[in-house]
Amino acid sequence: MNENHVRALVAKRWSKLGFVLLLIFVVSFAIRAFRLDFYSLWYDEVNTASLVQLATAGGALDRIINTTGSETLHPLYYLMLSGWVRLAGNSPWMLRFPSVLFGSLAVVVYAALLYQVSKRKTLAFGLLLIVSPFLVWYSRDARPYALIMFLTGLHLLFYLKLLAQPQSKKHLLGFVITGILSVYSGIFVGMLLMAELAWSILRRRPREIAAVVLVLIVALPLVWHGCRTFFQPASDRYRDLPTGINAVRIVGFPQEFLVARSLGPTPDEVRRSPLGEALRGKSLEIGVEIIAIVCIFTSLVACIKSRRGVSASNQYSTRAIHMLGFITVAVCLQAALLIAITGYQMNARHIGFVFGPLFVLCIYPIARAQGYFRKVLFVAPLLVLWTWSSANQLFDSSYVTEDFKTAARIIESGEHHASRAVALCNVRALRYYGVTKSLTFLPESAQVTGEVVEGLLRNDSNPVWLVLSRPWNYPNFHFEDLASYFQILQTKELPGIHMWLLVPNR
Repeated sequence: MNENHVRALVAKRWSKLGFVLLLIFVVSFAIRAFRLDFYSLWYDEVNTASLVQLATAGGALDRIINTTGSETLHPLYYLMLSGWVRLAGNSPWMLRFPSVLFGSLAVVVYAALLYQVSKRKTLAFGLLLIVSPFLVWYSRDARPYALIMFLTGLHLLFYLKLLAQPQSKKHLLGFVITGILSVYSGIFVGMLLMAELAWSILRRRPREIAAVVLVLIVALPLVWHGCRTFFQPASDRYRDLPTGINAVRIVGFPQEFLVARSLGPTPDEVRRSPLGEALRGKSLEIGVEIIAIVCIFTSLVACIKSRRGVSASNQYSTRAIHMLGFITVAVCLQAALLIAITGYQMNARHIGFVFGPLFVLCIYPIARAQGYFRKVLFVAPLLVLWTWSSANQLFDSSYVTEDFKTAARIIESGEHHASRAVALCNVRALRYYGVTKSLTFLPESAQVTGEVVEGLLRNDSNPVWLVLSRPWNYPNFHFEDLASYFQILQTKELPGIHMWLLVPNR
């Protein structure tokens, strides 16, 4: 076989790969952009809109640097988004569009990770990522997580290429640049870098050690700024919140990775109401979820134990899987340590950058196993579970996390001539959706009680709307006691929001 023929074969192979990856991107983008403004901005998305709406780049940068919210941990995303909204506006569709783009690219990168590990044996399974509810959800969310997953996926792809070509300056440069961009898109990516550093030290790879150390040094200003502006102020607020919240969040990690926020009760729902109430009316969904998960894990365990599947792997694939496994476990251990030491309330999205490696680690033994039964047992229930969960996000109007849009419309409707509203919620959300009436905001605190609200409204003769979301942030406010202080004219329950039209008892 002559050299020209070899080059032609290689070019044809890469042309086919490029076509497949382009197709994955187009379909992913179409799904994620579909009905993008279908539901209301939720609590954190409103914070995003508020942070990036300033007219000048300098003003946006100053606000991003000096905020005390978690937004200070993700400067790259907010700087990019502030430039985008000055061109396109800050409607819900435009706020979410960058996440759609980066989330679709993340699917492509994760598919490329599969191909890098085991070529065509695993690439076909990357099609499942198109309907991953975790990726769909954060690709339709005006928050930095889609960007983080894209950049860290690209960063790990360069790392895998370094395994194959340790002397490649091009791949080393890509590894460094994507590492810096990743950590400035989200401070928790530092866990990934620390895991990479440990792996490189154990494997005695000096060039990679130097590269990771360089990235960590460049990241130090962000770490210092994040500790000063967010972690220290937040620690005081966390002490006022009910115990056990972190336990609920940690238990919810596997569920969120598998089904995002759909099907069975989510951690948010469990915190809003007793577990029994959260389970009520979801017997079918929970049954489907349990059966699907049992099938998926049964198939996965069977394939891992298969000697034929293990023997089919080559040396590079084995090293790549070991590296991804080590990094994933190391990140999870660091996250658990952070929670144990600081009490930080971590969600699955904060370490969402391990979703891609986890998917590769699960798919690899499935793809390498002999026979079709175990593959079908894995793929069929996962495809049903993911398609159903993602479809809920696109079509179920009750799936919205917090329906501030409807709450604002009710307040502004003039019903019962309400004079104003008291917000035990994100007051900026009500303003974003056009509430012009007087709004009184009671910050999240254990000091807010029904008596405090009664004292605030004692002199009001007109009805007042009381709006509550995230009741766990007001642990001593018990809405069951409202009847002791007020005459309740009307009650409305929206997704994630309770509303009462009140008149003080005389």
